[in-house]
Amino acid sequence: MLKKLMLGVLGLIVLVVGIILVRTFTYGGAPVGGRVDLPAAPEISAELAAEHLAAAIRFKTITLSGGDPRPGQEGEWLALQDWLVETYPAAHAAMTRETVPGTLTLLYTWQGSDPSLKPLLLMAHQDVVPVNIGTESDWTGAPFAGEIIDGYVYGRGAIDDKGNLVGLMEAAEGLAASGFQPKRTVMFMFGVVGNMGGGVLEIAAMNWLPMFENHSMMMVTQLLIGCGFTAIYFFTFKYLILRFDIKIPGRNAKEDEIKLFSKAEYRNRRNDQSNGVESTDDPRDLQALQLLEALGGMDNIEEINNCATRLRISVRDPSLLMTDSVFCQSGAHAVVRNKDAIQIVIGLSVSQVRDRMEKLMESPVAVTA
Repeated sequence: MLKKLMLGVLGLIVLVVGIILVRTFTYGGAPVGGRVDLPAAPEISAELAAEHLAAAIRFKTITLSGGDPRPGQEGEWLALQDWLVETYPAAHAAMTRETVPGTLTLLYTWQGSDPSLKPLLLMAHQDVVPVNIGTESDWTGAPFAGEIIDGYVYGRGAIDDKGNLVGLMEAAEGLAASGFQPKRTVMFMFGVVGNMGGGVLEIAAMNWLPMFENHSMMMVTQLLIGCGFTAIYFFTFKYLILRFDIKIPGRNAKEDEIKLFSKAEYRNRRNDQSNGVESTDDPRDLQALQLLEALGGMDNIEEINNCATRLRISVRDPSLLMTDSVFCQSGAHAVVRNKDAIQIVIGLSVSQVRDRMEKLMESPVAVTA
């Protein structure tokens, strides 16, 4: 059986390599049209651009999951967008700006002189992912201080993706101030990405389906390469883990004689505190309650956020944390600890679990260590 699996993996490797080679050697083609003479580029101050990037980093436009920022938490985004208007007046005078309804995504349009030409769309995103709890001291500069150290700008988003956003606006400002008028309409879209908590369905709906008409081969290539490498990683690491009995988080954990909240106990407590109003039977509510219990109670939580699959939590007293097997009883796949920081591997439903944990912390159900 193992031999057949390894042959299958080898076949996938050959297929993926073949696709990459074909795409590589067939990429490009003969130049289309004549030589394009570009106008002289305007002078742009590298020092001022660095200061602008540092300033943009100081806006904590953090997204934890799809749909962020939530109602009432848009302040940092609105402040960043106001800052763009103040910092790049020539660009805003030359372009129209609109906000995509129901979002904080900005769409700029710089009308070209030849409407028969298809527009050019350049993109960046305003948001950044949170800083891993417990790693703040590892940064050369504080994550959101926007410091310039030895000629480099440090901070969350310096590369992904405020560097691109500021770079585009610096170019537009310089060109607009010099009186440049594009022949082709140029558009900037500055979105709010967020983690794709909806998994494959959300990725397909937001990316593959809208782009399939013009990028079908790229979509097919992505799927083939993605499936191929998924199989390669899975079977390779499974073989190595079992062959050498590697102890990874969550594997071979001893069972503890600790009983977490049951569904009946959770429902009874919720009903007792809601004057007879029935509580939901969503299993994530129970999971959230069990995780809070395993974390030592609500009062032990200093900060909570998440990435694509993990809860990232800072606790006040690590000694109150229960063992890994207790977390696994609540449905966690693994636990990673680092002093007062703990990461709990949940899966793609992590954003929904975090939502329910935060709601329980707002309306407690007598969770204690």
